[in-house]
Amino acid sequence: MVLIIKYSLIVILLSLSINIIAQKNALIVGKIEYDKGLYNLTIASLDEYIAEKQSVNEAIIIRGKAKLNLQEYSGAIEDFSKINLKKFPELNLFLARAYAGVNNENETIYHLENYLKLKMKLPEEEIIAYPEFGNIADSKEWEELWAEKWYSKKEILLQKAKGELSISNYQAAESYLNEYIIKYNGNAHVFFLKAKLSIIRNNDKEALDYLDRAIGLENNVKFSIIKGETEFRLKKYKKSLKTFNEAFLNDSLNLQIPYGRSIVYSALKKDDLAKADIKKYLYYYPEEVEGIVRFAKINQASGDFLAAIQTYGKLIEKYPANIEYYKERANAFMQTHTYMYAIKDYSMALDLYPWDAEIYFQKGNAHFQLKQVQKACTDWKRAQKYGSIESQKLIYKYCR
Repeated sequence: MVLIIKYSLIVILLSLSINIIAQKNALIVGKIEYDKGLYNLTIASLDEYIAEKQSVNEAIIIRGKAKLNLQEYSGAIEDFSKINLKKFPELNLFLARAYAGVNNENETIYHLENYLKLKMKLPEEEIIAYPEFGNIADSKEWEELWAEKWYSKKEILLQKAKGELSISNYQAAESYLNEYIIKYNGNAHVFFLKAKLSIIRNNDKEALDYLDRAIGLENNVKFSIIKGETEFRLKKYKKSLKTFNEAFLNDSLNLQIPYGRSIVYSALKKDDLAKADIKKYLYYYPEEVEGIVRFAKINQASGDFLAAIQTYGKLIEKYPANIEYYKERANAFMQTHTYMYAIKDYSMALDLYPWDAEIYFQKGNAHFQLKQVQKACTDWKRAQKYGSIESQKLIYKYCR
């Protein structure tokens, strides 16, 4: 019964997501603009959304952050003050910054102290680096605040691990994380960081184990998206789809979910759903190259080779030095039996990188389809020279 209700909700949310395609969701647009640093546009989009929806915490919080970044401190205070800080205690840091911006020292200290009481918080050096705090950094109250011990040994250990991971010092990061697990049994964020390290080392099975442990401790959409991607790489397509659908129930406006789920649908031969997901993503990110490439590959996998060829053509116009786009368009031409066009694209790719065994092999195949056996043999022999095992059988059969 619970499963029926869950998947009924997914169907409802999917139908709602189709309506989003008809008209851009101002909250999604505002979030994208915020991530791009377009804070004035963020505020305009979220003003529209909040006016229509009356009161939406997420929109008000993002608008407040945009105002804070524009140094509109009074406006930021007004927005953050509308939010229940018991539900969103991390906002105390943003309120502290905003109050510091208007030189209200008492409120700054009050909210910063509340923030520092949290178990998950930024390191001290990151907090004091915010420019707003420069207004009160020389005060007695500021010195007294930082004279207290706000960080436990557990927190310091986790911060060290994050710091090492951020500079790609993976061995040191793992050492700190292992020490944390031995001493304190780990927590959701520790297991998530262990999963990230495993992914970096191409150990997806181990990563999946850590992700399951992390999600078991904290139902976090970010964790679930990474889990869905990991299950996909392990070819656990049905499990991956289930993971993405559950994440969608928790955050139906998160565009990383349809982006990740699109290739899962494609692998499961659910072509219409795959295209709907990637189109939704591209509706909001029309210039994002990874999304465009994924759209082309989904079209290729579904047998819509002409659409794939058209998409790769647009990418080649914009990025004429990218070998992969010529190669993939050539592969699509092969599927439509337009071998001369395939040969031209393979040749362009080889002009850019003349040591690719696979491209020589495929170019040879294209020549062979046109009954140009001598040219095919020349390409297969070059493919063999650069390590192609597949070409050896063809050389033995047709080129002696």
